Amino acid sequence: ATPSATPARRGPSALPTLFIGVLVTLFAWGTAGRVEQRALDAAFHADAAMVETALRMRIRDYFSLLDNLATLFADGERPTRRGFQRYVESLDRSGQYGGLVSVQYAPWIPHADRTAFLAAVRQDTSVNPRGYPDYTIYPPGERAAYLPVLYDVPVFGVATAFGFDPLADPTRREGIEYARDSGKTAISQPLPLVQAPGEPGVVLRHSIYGASAGLADPAARRAAFNGQLSLAVRTEAGAGPQVGERA
Repeated sequence: ATPSATPARRGPSALPTLFIGVLVTLFAWGTAGRVEQRALDAAFHADAAMVETALRMRIRDYFSLLDNLATLFADGERPTRRGFQRYVESLDRSGQYGGLVSVQYAPWIPHADRTAFLAAVRQDTSVNPRGYPDYTIYPPGERAAYLPVLYDVPVFGVATAFGFDPLADPTRREGIEYARDSGKTAISQPLPLVQAPGEPGVVLRHSIYGASAGLADPAARRAAFNGQLSLAVRTEAGAGPQVGERA
C-alpha cells in the first residue's frame, strides 16, 4: 500500500509499521539491484578476461608467423616469389590466423636503384608468365628511398597492395622506422587497410637485415636494413592491442 491508498481513519500507530514496510521493500530492491549488478560485473570481467586471453594468443601466433617467415630470408637471401607464396598458402587460414588479410614482403630500395628494381619486377615471369608489366611504386613521387610491396599474398580476397610504398604515409612510416631501429616486431596504430578498403585494421611489421651485419644499436640496424615483412589484420577479427611491440 502507498500513503495515498491509506484509509483516512487509519490510526497513528499504523504509520511506523507502514514506514518500516516501505523501508524493507526499498532495501530489498536495493539489495537485489546490487546483487544483480555484481553478477553482471562479474560476468563482464570474466568475458573480458577470456577476450584478452584470446587476443594475446592471437598476437602470439602472428609474432610466431613473422619469425618463421623471417627464416626464409636467412643469410641475407630473398626467397623466390613462388616459395614465399607457397609458404603463405600453406597456413591455417580459418583458425589459427583468423583475421589475417594478407602477408607481404617489401624490400628497401634506395632512389638510385629504383629504375633497375622496377625493370626486374616487370620482367619477373617466375609465377606469372606475362611478368608484371604494369608494376609501379605508388603513391607516385620521388623519395630518398622506397619500401614497395614486392610479394603480396592474400589470405582472403585478392592482392591489392602490390607496389604500395607505405613510406609515403607519415603514419605508416613512423611504425616502419620504429621496427627498423628497434629490431622488434611492431604493431601499428589502427588504420585503413590498403588490402581491405573500408575496413579498419592494424599492420604488424618485422624487419629483415643483412646476413652478417652487426645489430647492436639503431644506427647499425639502419645500415643493415634490407626490408620488412608485414601482416595486414582486420581489427574486428581480433587483432589484439592497437599499438605495441613484442613483449
